[in-house]
Amino acid sequence: MLLLLQATQAADSVQVAADELMKEAIANADGLDKLSLITQQLIDFGIRAGERILRSCGPCLCRRTFPHLAAQQIHQASDG
Repeated sequence: MLLLLQATQAADSVQVAADELMKEAIANADGLDKLSLITQQLIDFGIRAGERILRSCGPCLCRRTFPHLAAQQIHQASDG
């Protein structure tokens, strides 16, 4: 668990640095370059948001789905 926390903190610090570099690149860009950088930033934001949603929903879905599937398999095996 501690390793996961450390990895998450490292990834967050890298993301902060990348966001700062992106802000500088957008400030220095013009025209289509600026538009492509902003579009890339929006895509990255969407991917990160999706990742957070899946991470938060994953344990809940696993707790509800796996016991149900296991019960079905046990029932099918006993009917066998």
